[in-house]
This record gives sequence, C-alpha cells and structure tokens, in this order.
Amino acid sequence: MMSDMDWNSRSAELLKVLQGHTDQVLAMSLLKDNTLVSSSKDRTVKFWDVEEFKCKNTLQLHNTELHALATLPNGLLGIACDNMIKFYNPQTEEFEKALTGHTKTIFALLALPDGNLLSAGQDNVIKLWNTKSGNLLKTYYGHDDFIRALALDKDGQLISASDDKTIKTWNLATGEILSSIEGHADYVYALATLKDGSIVSGSRDGTIKIWDSKNASCLKKLQGHKDYIYCLTILKDGTIASGSADNTIKIWDPKSGECIKTLTGHQYPVRALQVLQDGTLASGAEDNLIMIWASKRLEMRAKCIGHTKAVWSVCSLGNGSFASGSEDRTIKIWEGATGNCLQTLTDHNDQVRMVLNVNKGIFASCSSDKTIKLWNNANYQVIRTLSGHKEGVRSLGLTDDGRLISGSEDKTIKIWNIDSGSCEQTLEGHDDYVRVVLGLVGGKVASGSRDNSLKVWTIATKQIEMSLQGHTLPIWCLAELKPGQIMASGSADFTLRIWDLQEKKCVNTLLGHTMPV
Repeated sequence: MMSDMDWNSRSAELLKVLQGHTDQVLAMSLLKDNTLVSSSKDRTVKFWDVEEFKCKNTLQLHNTELHALATLPNGLLGIACDNMIKFYNPQTEEFEKALTGHTKTIFALLALPDGNLLSAGQDNVIKLWNTKSGNLLKTYYGHDDFIRALALDKDGQLISASDDKTIKTWNLATGEILSSIEGHADYVYALATLKDGSIVSGSRDGTIKIWDSKNASCLKKLQGHKDYIYCLTILKDGTIASGSADNTIKIWDPKSGECIKTLTGHQYPVRALQVLQDGTLASGAEDNLIMIWASKRLEMRAKCIGHTKAVWSVCSLGNGSFASGSEDRTIKIWEGATGNCLQTLTDHNDQVRMVLNVNKGIFASCSSDKTIKLWNNANYQVIRTLSGHKEGVRSLGLTDDGRLISGSEDKTIKIWNIDSGSCEQTLEGHDDYVRVVLGLVGGKVASGSRDNSLKVWTIATKQIEMSLQGHTLPIWCLAELKPGQIMASGSADFTLRIWDLQEKKCVNTLLGHTMPV
C-alpha cells in the first residue's frame, strides 16, 4: 500500500518494480481510480493496481505500434494502435469505437478537458477529434517531420514537438501557428509545461530546455544526461523529471537548473513517466519493467488501537482500508485515513498469522488453526475455508498466474485455486516449518524455513530447483529484487542475504541489525 505523502524529490527512491511486459514499455497513462495503464512493444496494454503492485488486467492487441495512451474525462482510455485510435472502457472491459484518419503511426495522444482528443505522429500532422461523435474537427499543418509530443500551455493553447527540431505553439481553435521555437540540435521528443507557463522540452541532443512561451526565448538549458531525452513530467513539488536513453531518470530544480537527484535502476532507456495520484512517480523502460519511485518523507497519520495481542500481519484492501491479523485470533478492518476500526472478524480459532489481498475483491487469511479463509472485501464475509494443512499455516503468497500459495508448520507448501478453493499441488522438501513463501516469475515459488534454508521450486514439476544455505537461524522474510535473478532474505540470525538465482549463491551478507530481520 502506498501512503499519501508530501513528495520530496531529493529523497526519492525506488519503491517497487512491476514486472509483466515481455518487451519495451512505450507509454503510460493514469485512470481516474489511480489504475496505472502501460502499453508495450509486446502488443499488450496492462492495467496495474499501484497499491498492491499487481497487474489487474491485460489487453492483447494485434497492433505492432502502441506508442501512446490517453485517459479521457469520461474515463475511456484512448490507445494509439498503429495509425488508428481505439477507445476502451475499463468498466465494461470492452472497446467502444475506433477513429481512423492518420496515414502513418501515431506517436502522441492528448486528452482535452472538454472531452475531445488530439493525436499526432509520423504523418507530420495533428488531428483534433470529437470523441463522442467520432468526427474529425480539425487538422493542424506546419511541421516538416514526425511529431513526437503534444501538450497544453496554461492558457489552453496547443504545443507540439517534432523531429524537425522545432517546438510549435498553436491557437487550438483556429489552427494558427503562434510561434515556432528553434534551439535544439536534434529531434525534440518530449514536452511538459510548468505552472508559470514555461515550456520544457527534451531532445535527442541530450539536453532539456526551458522556454518562455511568450517570446520563444530559452530561459535555461539543463545538461547532465549522457544520451537522448525520451520523456518529461512535472512532479508534485514542481520539479522536472526526465527519462533518458542513458537508463536514468533525473530530477531538476527548474529555478536553478540544478540536477537534484538521479534515479538509477533501469537497465535500458527510460521511455515513459507518469505521476500517480499520491505524487509518486512511475517509469517505464525498454527493459520491459515499470518502476515506482516514492519519497521517504513519511509521517504517522493515525494510530490503530484494538488488538489485545501481537499483530503479525497487515495488508491493504485497496479501498482506503486495510486488514490486520493478530495473535488475539482476530482480523480487524481499519479505515486508513482515520485509524478507526470498521469491523472485527472472529472466524479463526487460533492466531491469525497472515492476511493477504489476492485481488478479485478477495483477501485471504491463514491461521494456526490449520485453515486458510477467503473473505469478501465488500462485506467481510467468509467466502470459503481452505483445509488441507495438518498443522498451522504460517504464510501466504501469490504465484505469477494468480494462484494462492501457503506455507505451513507441517513443512509443506500448497498451491490453491482461488476460484474453486481446491488444492492443486503440495510441495514437500523442507525439514521444519515453512515460515515464508513468495511467488516468483516463470512459475516458481521461493520458501524460507525454520530449517534455515531458502528453496526455489518449479510449481509444474513440484521439484526443488535450488536449495540455498547460509543463514544460521530461521528465515523470516523474502523479497524479489530483480525478477528471476536476485532475491533477498531476512533471518533470525540478524542478517540480510542477497542471492544470485542464476549463480545459485549468496553474493552479499548485510550486517548491522541487532534483532531478527
């Protein structure tokens, strides 16, 4: 769950990696409900829950060029599919209409406050569409090469950036070119606008420039990237974020021109940036990944008081509330904004070891009473109880295809079908309690045990792919740092270990904690 926070660019750091695309991430947009949408060279559009960091839905499209997305005021999603624009309704999960008129690939979409849509691309023109009727309202001519980006200034006039190395401002109503700004030495790929009306542009020449929109003069030149600038956005604190072919995101103070932060993590060029509702930043890149970056400035908003014994686990329910599981045998539902207890669930007969949001409007709980329960997020009623473990259930997780994983004191791991409640597989191989389970990419599961080992399993074959030794006391937590490649484990031996899954060995041991991790 991402907390509301005051974004502070100087303290930004990587929060989460979203993995799922199999080719370059080309564009992103944000729906009204804070769902992040991404399009990729893999011909898919994915919808991400940015509180649970999970993919909610995937559209498989046959089009090869999905370079632009735009969310309309009515909630429809515009998708640039080659030289066509398709409109998808996220509520009904159906396409509603398509617009044709461009003769070549579309690179940019811009939704207008009145519900109309602008589009531009390889045919060197900008088109204005009435999205209700589907009628083409106007075509804007003036660029001599591909148009890469569109934006509006503070007065509602149109701005465009092109491979002809110019930035043009237009009277949106008449189509008249108001100014043609020259100054970049190569293609202009990206645009953004500051609150004071200044235009920000990013170019293949590796520079970012801030322009006075009235007299077309360059106010500042921001230098620091070592390669093309592909994307720009304005962050919540008024700073500028830029994504580059040098694989980095840089954050700039527009007043001083200083680069105040460089975010590293992507292994290939950064192609898209999107600010989320709480001010956090999402980046999409040619390494097929989306990364979520957050500020470290957190403050306590509420204290939740009600459990009578230790709280073992909490999870977001995705609707502004969260659940907690306790040694007192109860699950409590809390209102995140106030800390008020909304409901207390008493169906378990022993300690509630873990709660987990499994999407589909369902959360799961596991208990020392040997059961797993699936709950309806809306009314907090038990949907079904999963039985099969012979001892208490300690941990839960999700496979990469959405099945439920459980780890138990009976030394086994079970894979469950959430819809039917049936146990599909049982993995055996640990010599003691399974304390933690984690779904990995490629149909694999990781498990940490009181036998001090970390095991990686292939679900389909039920085989142990690797058994990693190094901790001297039970493993309590796991994290996948780089999908399919790097993992971390925390232990009662007070250490963190970093594991290379390809080399099947520990590559670093982190010391410093004085209590179990």
